[in-house]
Amino acid sequence: FYFSESYIPEDKPWLRGCGSIFPNQNRNFNEYQKRTVVPAINIRSLFQTYDVKEVDYLKFDVEGMDSRLLYSLLTWNKCPFIKTVQFEANIKTNQKDLELVKSALIEKGFEIIKETKQDIIAENRTIETL
Repeated sequence: FYFSESYIPEDKPWLRGCGSIFPNQNRNFNEYQKRTVVPAINIRSLFQTYDVKEVDYLKFDVEGMDSRLLYSLLTWNKCPFIKTVQFEANIKTNQKDLELVKSALIEKGFEIIKETKQDIIAENRTIETL
């Protein structure tokens, strides 16, 4: 992951927080940026490395790919028990992916307890706690 520490001109406040998995994503703004490579691992590796068995609250925001990330976790045979999950679901979300992940949540024993124009929160109603 490439994180950019930026000098933010007053007329370009949208530069705040620029970052990308692609090194030249923001190449038009190189004059404002100092690049730092930040080590990253995927969530499955994180769970395996630290032998995570249970997650109380999982929240993520991966810019429109939340449904795909959650679906890949829910269908992974080594997925830890997740009590509550919150993820972004908005206009950027692919609706087919969203319906697929909602079905997977219900199949895995989750109940959607809150759904807004921005987020979905689901709680696991099974009793598989450690």
